Amino acid sequence: MKRIISVIILVLLFIPSAIAQEIDLSGMDLPELSELRTRIETEIGTRYGEDWVRIGQGTIVAGKNIPVGTYEIICTEPVVLYEVPIFSLYVFESIEKSKVQTNAIWFSSYNKAGTSFTVSLEEGNVLELAGGSGIIRKAPSFFMP
Repeated sequence: MKRIISVIILVLLFIPSAIAQEIDLSGMDLPELSELRTRIETEIGTRYGEDWVRIGQGTIVAGKNIPVGTYEIICTEPVVLYEVPIFSLYVFESIEKSKVQTNAIWFSSYNKAGTSFTVSLEEGNVLELAGGSGIIRKAPSFFMP
C-alpha cells in the first residue's frame, strides 16, 4: 500500500513539469494567437509596470523616436541562433555610424531573458536591437547620473 501511494505521489510531482515544458501553438488560429500575445504583454506590463514599452528588432534614434535620456531595457525574448540565446543591443553615435557594427560605442549580446541594461542616449544616438525583443522605459531618477 505504501508503495502505491509513493508511486502516485511521484507521478503527481512530475505531471506539472511535463505540462509546463512547451506550448504547442501550431493548432491555434491567428485570432487565438493574437489574444494570447495580448495576454502575455498584459502580464509583462503587470509584472514590470505600465510605463514599459515593448520593443523588437530595429533602430531607435534619440531625439527623434524617443527623448534623449537614460533608459532601462530588459530582454524578454532572445532570438535563438544555433541553440544560443541572443539579445543584441548596440548604441551608435549617429545614424551614419550605425551602418557598421564595429562603430558601436556600446554593445551587449548573448543575453538571457530577464537580463537588464541601463543605457544613456544623447541627441542623435542610435539604439539598435539586432536580435530578440524586450521592454524599455525611461530610467527612474535614482538611476540617473
